[in-house]
Amino acid sequence: YYWNRSAESLSKKKARKHLPIEQKESHRWIESVEKVNKYFNAYPQSTLINICDREGDIYEMLSMEYPAHSHYIIRSCNNRRTQEEEKIWDLVKSQSAIFSYEIEVFDRQTLKKRNAHLEVKWLPKVELLPTYRKGEKVKAVNVNIIYVQEKNVPQGIKPIDWKLLTSLPLEIDSELYQAIVYYSYRWRIET
Repeated sequence: YYWNRSAESLSKKKARKHLPIEQKESHRWIESVEKVNKYFNAYPQSTLINICDREGDIYEMLSMEYPAHSHYIIRSCNNRRTQEEEKIWDLVKSQSAIFSYEIEVFDRQTLKKRNAHLEVKWLPKVELLPTYRKGEKVKAVNVNIIYVQEKNVPQGIKPIDWKLLTSLPLEIDSELYQAIVYYSYRWRIET
């Protein structure tokens, strides 16, 4: 699937913002989830996990109807509000770390491998305030939020800082860890 902006729409971000989702570049995320879910409807014993970078952090993606065996992990780029008007990034950052671990990462700045010490925080079942859509009634969305932050970062290195929204059922540390591992595979795909 290939998509590009027309020359006329370049530098007109504000105008594009008010277009219907079907006319936006980000609609490709929804189309891909719909196609994958349709294909895998015949395989309900399989678990599907749609992994998206920050471009996939759109309300339409979070509020889609997913089959029971289909989930998402989306890197958050919007500091959304909860039903209580609190900002989700502030909420998750204020939590105590539930565990930490080390992974080997390939650093884009130094082009070398290094060990990264990661600390994990978690907020389960957060109800997000619906995004305003002129003339539309939209529902609140429930998400689990995982915050992964690198500690003791070498000088001059940009630390790992992932705020992940997921529909995966997360109840124990091993499930949180597995969701983080799944998200880390996104870079392997890009490489």
